[in-house]
Amino acid sequence: MALGALIIKARLRITDEELVEQNMENPYLQFFIGLETFQSYAPFDPLMIVYFRKRLPESVLNDCNKPIVHPAIRDHSLLTLSVLRLTFAIRLIFLC
Repeated sequence: MALGALIIKARLRITDEELVEQNMENPYLQFFIGLETFQSYAPFDPLMIVYFRKRLPESVLNDCNKPIVHPAIRDHSLLTLSVLRLTFAIRLIFLC
């Protein structure tokens, strides 16, 4: 849930508080972060986003990405573009 929320935050270029509000109003965003049904209350607190960024530094996410990205690039996989987009989105999270 937290990773999906960080990707949404980076793509929409919004604050943590705006992210929570957007998730309360948008069923598509709720589905993206892993909720199975629509809920009209906040799925998480804005402080959770700060906590997640502190607990998982960029170096940890890069280590998680290496086994996915490097084989895709080496094999010229059809998924290469999608994987690179996801990697880019994760890196954007830490620039916000």
